[in-house]
Amino acid sequence: MKLLSLCIPTYNRSESLKYTLESLVQDPAFNGNEALEVVISDNASTDDTAQVAKKYAEAFPGRIRYHRNPENIHDRNFFVALSLGTGEFLKLHNDTLVFLEGALAKLLRELELARKEGWTPFLLNGAWNRKGERAVCRSKQEFLEAVSFYTTWIGGLFIKRNDLELLENFSRRSETKLQQVDVLFRLFSERQVTMVVLNKQFVNVQHPSTRGGYSLAQVFLKNYEGILKEHFDPVRDQKILKKEMHRVLYFHVLPWVFQSRNSETVNYETGDFEPTVRDLFSVKELVLVRLALIYLTWKRFLYLRYKQFRGFAKVLLGLKRRKLE
Repeated sequence: MKLLSLCIPTYNRSESLKYTLESLVQDPAFNGNEALEVVISDNASTDDTAQVAKKYAEAFPGRIRYHRNPENIHDRNFFVALSLGTGEFLKLHNDTLVFLEGALAKLLRELELARKEGWTPFLLNGAWNRKGERAVCRSKQEFLEAVSFYTTWIGGLFIKRNDLELLENFSRRSETKLQQVDVLFRLFSERQVTMVVLNKQFVNVQHPSTRGGYSLAQVFLKNYEGILKEHFDPVRDQKILKKEMHRVLYFHVLPWVFQSRNSETVNYETGDFEPTVRDLFSVKELVLVRLALIYLTWKRFLYLRYKQFRGFAKVLLGLKRRKLE
């Protein structure tokens, strides 16, 4: 059995996929390493994803495999991608991820340690700037405190093959766009796993040309809260839940709402943001959120004016130098 399967669900991002695959096959840790495989699950793409994936699958038979769904099954493709893997550890791997130099070899060493200790890894990827190489979490409360809303990032999820086979209805929360969060907490309650959070950065993310297409408030506030309430006791874990909802509001949703309203390339739906904050939190919280948005707007305004002034100053200095010459 292979040690690791990188399981890539993809849809209509052939250029990103090509870059991700090319970086993998050029990595010394991939070449000649039979412990690693790559599986691609194409969600019925309409671009040239099939041609790109088949090219690499043919060039690396047995190391890279390609599967195409007959139709777009949306987030249920995560399970399909994982189920295609044959490794002891299966990792959901975005089609936009590129390993840092030496990071793939380091990850394989971490997996050897996880195998020895009986851990299931989670890739935090330097998001919280936590101290230490890793943090061992033996309860879902410890895990949520360690990784917070980064449970929503599919690129962090590892699952052992035997746990995937025994976990019923993997995609039961696929309509929320957060089935990965549900799965992570089910691993604690149903499979009694011990998670090891890998704190350091292993991958860079290629940013797609556009982002969006769904409501931030619906997914990361309403749906996220709903999943948390399924897995945590509302009385015993009240402080944990309250802290987490404030973290996701201020450190994740609010910045993306601001970008969506001020960027041509970020197009999330934000019309329901303020009403959702009022309903899930309080009127007081809504006032604080609006003040934060005003602050960010002024900060952006001043930054843009600073850039304009700097550009104007450079022009003036250039003209002055010419006169002196």
